Amino acid sequence: MHVWHVPFGHGIPDAEERGLIKENAERELAALLAPWRDKFSGVFVRDTLYEGRPAQVLVKATGGAGLLVVGRRRRRAAVGSHTGPVAHALIHHVPCPIAVIPHD
Repeated sequence: MHVWHVPFGHGIPDAEERGLIKENAERELAALLAPWRDKFSGVFVRDTLYEGRPAQVLVKATGGAGLLVVGRRRRRAAVGSHTGPVAHALIHHVPCPIAVIPHD
């Protein structure tokens, strides 16, 4: 699942601009999943794309889930573990267990 939104500082995009942003998000998601689909071709992957605030969309999407796996970027300068705002919101608002996986 990939969630995208246009920050308020950019103003309200028109339909054409929103379409371009969505197309870009679709390309990014396809590029991100391509190596994993190649490596694990026998695994079914349902890629979904939503517009909205990531934490809010993900909290709604977890209904009935047994486990939620989310990634977080590693912060090289930070000492210890740090969760970003999305992972933090999920930890506090989803009813299922969560695995937070750091990545570069």
